Amino acid sequence: LYQYYLNMVYNSPGRETALSAMNLVGVNRIYLVINDYWNNSHNLVSEAKVTSDQWWEIDGGKNFVFLFKK
Repeated sequence: LYQYYLNMVYNSPGRETALSAMNLVGVNRIYLVINDYWNNSHNLVSEAKVTSDQWWEIDGGKNFVFLFKK
């Protein structure tokens, strides 16, 4: 499962990776958290806003939580 996470934060927070992770563990939703101190966080947040089903900004943009659903 960790490899899916790494793929989402180092390559792209895409829906296909999220769906593959959900299928692996048999769930219908996953959450991805991106913190502003991560390298390239701005681009990751921008992309995840488009590919996720829902997202929340926390602490003035220091953290973002993204929900992906089947």
